Amino acid sequence: MKVHAMIKTRSMRILFTTLPAFLGAVAFADGPSPDDTRYCGIPDAYHSVTNRTLTGIPALARAANGRLWATWYCGPTPAEDYGTYVVLSTSDDDGCTWREWRVADPDGQGPWRAFDPQLWISPTGELWWLWAEQDESRTWTGKDKDGFWRKDTSTLFQRAMVLPDAGCPPAETPPVRTIAPGVTLGKPFTLSTGEWAMPIAVWFAEKSSGLYLSTDAGATWKWRGGASVPRKYRTWDEHWMYECGDGSLVCWTRTSYGMGRAVSKDRGLTWSEVRQVEGVRHTSSRFCFLRLKSGNLLMVKHGPVGLDVGRKQLLAYVSRDDGETWEGGLMIDERAESYPDGQVAEDGVVYLTYDYNRLRDRQVLLCTFTEEDVLARKPVSGKTRFRVVITKSSGTTLIPSKVCAPDASHSPTTRGYVGPESHVESPGGRHWKTFEAGPSFSADKSCARYSVLATSGDGGKTWKEVLISDPDGYAWPRCARAPVLFVKDGWLEWMWLDENASNREYDCHLWRVRMPLESEPSPPYPIPSRLN
Repeated sequence: MKVHAMIKTRSMRILFTTLPAFLGAVAFADGPSPDDTRYCGIPDAYHSVTNRTLTGIPALARAANGRLWATWYCGPTPAEDYGTYVVLSTSDDDGCTWREWRVADPDGQGPWRAFDPQLWISPTGELWWLWAEQDESRTWTGKDKDGFWRKDTSTLFQRAMVLPDAGCPPAETPPVRTIAPGVTLGKPFTLSTGEWAMPIAVWFAEKSSGLYLSTDAGATWKWRGGASVPRKYRTWDEHWMYECGDGSLVCWTRTSYGMGRAVSKDRGLTWSEVRQVEGVRHTSSRFCFLRLKSGNLLMVKHGPVGLDVGRKQLLAYVSRDDGETWEGGLMIDERAESYPDGQVAEDGVVYLTYDYNRLRDRQVLLCTFTEEDVLARKPVSGKTRFRVVITKSSGTTLIPSKVCAPDASHSPTTRGYVGPESHVESPGGRHWKTFEAGPSFSADKSCARYSVLATSGDGGKTWKEVLISDPDGYAWPRCARAPVLFVKDGWLEWMWLDENASNREYDCHLWRVRMPLESEPSPPYPIPSRLN
C-alpha cells in the first residue's frame, strides 16, 4: 500500500540570507497544503536499498520499551544532490534486525531534496522524525563583493513527522508539518524550565546557529535566538546545544576550522560569538554531545581532543564540568567514518550511530557502550557492541545522458556562452562541428550548459544545428560539457562529459553517440552509451 501525505512546502517563500527580526514570530505549525503532494510512505522499488548509490548522515533514537529507530538520507546518484530522500527504519530486537518503515521524498529527481534527518523522543513519549528540504536549483548565488560565497536559504525548511508512541509504529502515516526555516542536525532537548528546545540552522548567516523553543509540547515553535560564527569561518553549522548546571546554554558549532563554542546566559536569547576553544581541535565535520545518566556530558568526535585527524578515529570522551575538560577516550571506529548521533538509554547504555564510506560501502552502523567504558578507554562493562550494520545500500543506478533535436530554449539567441569547437570532415565533404553552450558565461551557471552538434553540406558555408545533449535542461545539477568529434570505421563519433555539478569528483561520465558520417541524423535519434 502506498500512502501519500499532502505537505505545505513551496507555496511558502521566506527570504532570509540573514535572519530578520520577525523570526521571533515564526511558528509554522500548519500541515497540509493542496498545491503540493509528496511521496511519504512505504519504500517502493525506486526507493529500495538496491537502488541507492549514496547512504549516510544518520540519527538514532530509542523508545522506553527498547524499540530502536534510525534514519539517514540516500539517493540513486552518487552525490548529495537533488535526488536524495530520507529513510526511517526500526528494530524491535535491540538492533539485530531492521525494517524500513517509511521514506520521505519531495519530488523524485528534483529539484527538491530531503536530507539531514534527526530523531528525538519527546518527554511525552512521541517520536519526532525531523528532516530538511531545499530546492537545489536555488542554492549557491555566487560570491559577494568581499569574496564570500552567498548561500540562498530561502527554500530551506525543517520538516517533522510526529509518531504518537515511539514504542509502537502507527498503522497509518502521520501528517508532515513545517517547523521553521532551516535544518536540525543537533538533538532537541528539554530545558529545566520544561520548555522544549530545538537547534535549527540556516547556514552562512548571522545568528545561524539558532534555537527554537516550544512551550506547548511541540504544537508551535518560536525563534529564541542564535549564535553567530565569524564570517570567514562559516560553513554548515550542524550545531549541538545543551544546558549546564547553572542554567546557561552552550552551543558547539561546526566551523571551517573544525568546531567552536558559544554561551548564552539568558536561555538562548543572546549568545557570545562562536570561538575556538583552547585545547579542542576537530576536522570540519559533525560531532555529537549527549547528557549521560550520571549528569556528566558525552562528546563523540574524530581523534584525540586536541587534534584534527580528519574524518577517522571516532572516539568518545566524558566531561564532569559541562565541557570544560575531558576524560577517557574510547575508540569506536578507527576507520574513515563520520556523522555520529545517538541516545542514552535509561540503564545508561549509549546507543550511537554513524556512517561508513557513504559512496563505496554505503553503511550505517550501530555501536553500544557505557560511561564506564569511555573512562576506562576500553570495553569493561560487558555491554559494548561495535560495527553493527543497520543498513548497507547497493545500486549502480545511472541517470542516462540523452540527445534530442534543438528547441527554442536552446536557440543561438538564448546563449551567453559558446565554448571552443571540435571539427571533422567526412570523405564525402560533409562538415561536422560540436561545441559547449549555455545561457551564461558565469562559472556559477555552468550546470546549465549543454553540447551542440551541427553539420554543413556546403563546405562549411552554412550550418545547421541538428542535435543537442542536455541532461536536465536548465535545471540543477547535470550538464553536458567538453564535447569532441572523431571519425572511426566510417562512423561519426560524438562524445561529451555528462557531469553532476554538485559532485564532479564521483559523478562525471563520458558518453558517446555513433551515427552515419555522410547524412543528417533523423528520428528516432541514437541512444548514447556510457564509456566510463
